[in-house]
Amino acid sequence: MSQKYIFNRKYLAEQLKTVDVKDIPGYKERWGLVKNWDYSLRHSNLAKTKEESIQGDFLNKIFTLVLGYNDRIGRNLWNIQQEQKTKMDGTKADGSLGFFTESIQDVRVVIELKDAKTDLDKKQKRGNNQTPVEQAFSYQYKMKDCRWVVVSNFKEIRLYHSKTMTEYEEFLIEDLAANEESFKKFYFLLNSNFLIQRDGQAPIDELYIRNEAEEEKISETFYEDYKKVRRQLYKHLVENNPGIDEIILFEKTQKILDRFIFVCFCEDSKLLPDNVFRQVIQAAKVSFDFSETKIWNQLKGLFASIDKGNAEMNINRFNGGLFKADSILDSLIIKDDIFPLFERITEYDFDSELDVNLLGHIFEHSISDIEEFKAEIRGEEFDKNKSKRKKDGVFYTPTFVTQFIVKRTIGEWLEQKKIELGERELPVLTEDDFKEYQKKKINKRIKKKTKVEEHIEFYAKLQQVVRDIKILDPACGSGAFLNAAFDYLYQKGTEINNHLAELEGGQVSLFDLDKHILKYNLYGVDINQESIEITKLSLWLKTANKRDPLTSLDENILCGNSVVDDDKFDSNSFNWQEAFGEVFENGGFDIVIGNPPYVRQELIVPIKPHLRKKYKTFHGRADLYVYFFEKAFQVLKPGGKMGYICSSKYTTTTYGNPLRSYLLENTRLQYFMDFEDLDVFKGIVAYPAILIADKEKDVKDQAIQYCYFEELDQALEAYFEREKRLFPQSKMKDDVWNFLADDVGELNEKLLTTYNTLEQVLGEPKAGVKTGRNPAYILTKETAQQLIQQDARNEEIIKPYLNGKDVKPYHSSSKFSIIFPYKENKEKGELELVDIEDYPVVKQYLEQFRKELEARAIIKDGLDSGSKLWYEYQQVNKSFSFDKTYITYPDIANKSCFALSKGNVLDMTLFWIETPDPYRELAILNSSIFNFLFNLISTDAKGGYKRFKKVFMTKIPYVDAIGDSEIADLVKLSIDVSNKVTELENKMVTFIVKRFGLKTVSPKIEEWYLTSLEEFLKELKKQKVKLSQLEAFELNDLIEVKKEELKEIIRQWDSIHTKIDEKVTSLYGITVEEKNLIINSL
Repeated sequence: MSQKYIFNRKYLAEQLKTVDVKDIPGYKERWGLVKNWDYSLRHSNLAKTKEESIQGDFLNKIFTLVLGYNDRIGRNLWNIQQEQKTKMDGTKADGSLGFFTESIQDVRVVIELKDAKTDLDKKQKRGNNQTPVEQAFSYQYKMKDCRWVVVSNFKEIRLYHSKTMTEYEEFLIEDLAANEESFKKFYFLLNSNFLIQRDGQAPIDELYIRNEAEEEKISETFYEDYKKVRRQLYKHLVENNPGIDEIILFEKTQKILDRFIFVCFCEDSKLLPDNVFRQVIQAAKVSFDFSETKIWNQLKGLFASIDKGNAEMNINRFNGGLFKADSILDSLIIKDDIFPLFERITEYDFDSELDVNLLGHIFEHSISDIEEFKAEIRGEEFDKNKSKRKKDGVFYTPTFVTQFIVKRTIGEWLEQKKIELGERELPVLTEDDFKEYQKKKINKRIKKKTKVEEHIEFYAKLQQVVRDIKILDPACGSGAFLNAAFDYLYQKGTEINNHLAELEGGQVSLFDLDKHILKYNLYGVDINQESIEITKLSLWLKTANKRDPLTSLDENILCGNSVVDDDKFDSNSFNWQEAFGEVFENGGFDIVIGNPPYVRQELIVPIKPHLRKKYKTFHGRADLYVYFFEKAFQVLKPGGKMGYICSSKYTTTTYGNPLRSYLLENTRLQYFMDFEDLDVFKGIVAYPAILIADKEKDVKDQAIQYCYFEELDQALEAYFEREKRLFPQSKMKDDVWNFLADDVGELNEKLLTTYNTLEQVLGEPKAGVKTGRNPAYILTKETAQQLIQQDARNEEIIKPYLNGKDVKPYHSSSKFSIIFPYKENKEKGELELVDIEDYPVVKQYLEQFRKELEARAIIKDGLDSGSKLWYEYQQVNKSFSFDKTYITYPDIANKSCFALSKGNVLDMTLFWIETPDPYRELAILNSSIFNFLFNLISTDAKGGYKRFKKVFMTKIPYVDAIGDSEIADLVKLSIDVSNKVTELENKMVTFIVKRFGLKTVSPKIEEWYLTSLEEFLKELKKQKVKLSQLEAFELNDLIEVKKEELKEIIRQWDSIHTKIDEKVTSLYGITVEEKNLIINSL
């Protein structure tokens, strides 16, 4: 397999064109120092010298004198330092680059050095058994702002980004000395003005970001060209092949393009002759054939040659299924005039611009496009909200995630196997041991097992372990995880092969890694046939070579519904034992990895009876991914490992309770990493988390390692190692998973055992109304007034309206009205639907929305059955009364926002609680201790907000405040002061609107107390209001006076709220230490 670079080759070459060596100060002297170092390597004993002896010279010559990093001599601030100790555990890197003083250690780059005899990718014979690259990264993650890693053996210098150790820029000293362009690239990327910068991003970081943006741009442009070719080719096939089903023609269109992509990739990777497609075009042009299908005839010959091989044309026999004879495809009429369009795709460089992983990302997008195309062919209306991407939960998993999960599952599984095989008991080898082994090879009479033979036996057994490992992705998509697993197995297999070769003196039988991994190690299932074909293609692209045919994947990568094995419920059901019989004869899979589909429970209703019967984790409201967890452990061997990234909702929701219970009872939880609302899947807010667990019930003394991510721009491995914490699995509960520090956990446990829950004290909170079509019912205050003026009776069903944004702590304010077609029946004590005919003006107003109102879910079916009327709401709690005062709060907020409401219609974004004394309860609900308790169990929404769901609210320990009139009085005072704040804010807005004749009120004007004069004048200017200098000064003076008034009122409110908080803290019996703990946690 070829090396993976950090920077796109073509993009980097374009950047280097802007560099003139003449602009590099002391260029000839710098290059001369590199040439001198190369000379010493070749003509002195430098290549044989231990690294400790010359690493100072290397750092000084190469990094200080050539690349321009300041040493500490005569300086208060320097950029290079030897033996940089990490703060986390005191381990030392050989060197570091950054910004250093006597008191500051700002490391941006770590450097690991080895002697010239050391292979940078080979495990070292030392306690931790790491490669030099792995050792370097073990220092990097302990340095918070370190984004780059340098590894060298004095002959070779590698530059890595902290995100991954699988991509690097390589510089050979021999090449740098001989090739000016190579030296220019080396200096460009690693010089002190480019690799580090004290403030802001260094130029290399900006280059890295631009490089990623360029790759994204290339992928988008390529895919647009790809789609255009596909659409035009399909249209061509339809026009020229009447009588053949159009869906079949589309499938053949896709197959031709898959073959074509493979050809392009192989051309640019030198696996097929250069410009083979253009040769086909040229051969057709000079042909004496009069037909209109000359190019297609030639292409069929090329495809047959790729399938069977063509020695004369220097084409290997690839086979594998992609180019297998297809009678329908071969019989199609495809005219010459369509093929010039294909040249758009041949213009891309599939070797430097579009690597295999990028192609996988691109083709993942095609899954939903293919469905849209097929719907168009069938003449069906395509709903993007119900596309395969939505319905089947298809999200592409980023490389940094797949690599992390692969390393923590396959990697750790192999490390455990090494221990079981006796790696720790292996003797240390010396030169004398190798001599003894060679002597025994010559003298067959020597029977005693040598130390080298012990190593050979160990690695031979380990090689067999790698040969036998079974890895599954049960929702393989475009093959992101299987590709990452392939890379990892290939790397480990190569290491073992090389080690055996070294032990045997180069005489060892090596097995064909590529073919073996695909045929015997990797397995995938997906519900989408399109995904299966993409997975196969991506694996073929990764393993194609000039020698061997493609490996058939027809028995390993299969289409089916991974969680349904009964065709009564899904015609695409999947029987695991039948499909992978050999795997299950040996106990099952060793590793299950993947990204289970994100499919809402409403979309899996037809298979719920089957899921209820087959899965212990079943819950009526569970989303599809839940069952992929249990399926993983059903198909794993005992001791096997599962690694998933999926929604974290199962850790806190009610529907996740059976799954939490199942995992705690049946697995050993190892890692939990919560990304919360970070944009892992670009543009998709999925609240994902990684969970890695073993199929192992013995969890005595087991601690799960967990981490909450606050950013994505760092290497996952590094961030996790730096931020991870431990939590005993024995302390985890079925109820809600939270990883609390001991002191926080103890306080939470104390309150849980001392007090009843909120539900026991106040009852279950109730949801606000759901209209199903808000724009039809919600009115501006002006429109509401007009409707009432036309008919006074309309006031009976037009009410003030509150939504989640209208409620703040201790205060609610209605900005809109709403048509509420219900009236309270005092005798029954419940709401009843009005007869809309009694309100003709309102009826006429609603008629303009009638079509949309009749199409609403529930209402549509109710109209058909006669149980619903077109103007009623989708959901309304009929116990609601306009005469009662309720506590209300928004479903999403960044803190407790509880207020009182009377006479308002409450939207579905609000909940409400009925209580005899709402003032006392308001104090508790808005308190810091309630915020603290709620934060322990709630889930996060995007932007640091919390979801105030009933499932969380009802479980909070809740003190009964009945009888405390002082608290109630303080709350009433707080409400009065809060109303003064709103009154002042509104008065100023009203004054500004009238004073300057404004037609609209922008957010900056509405929040005048946060807006600077300059911003304010800009807002006025937008509405063509220009003030003189004197008027501007007068306005500014007024605003400043009012700001001070506002600040004084807020200070009063803060003082009152502090007293309320102290009262509530006292009610809960909180100590001073516990109070500080609560304050520090908020």
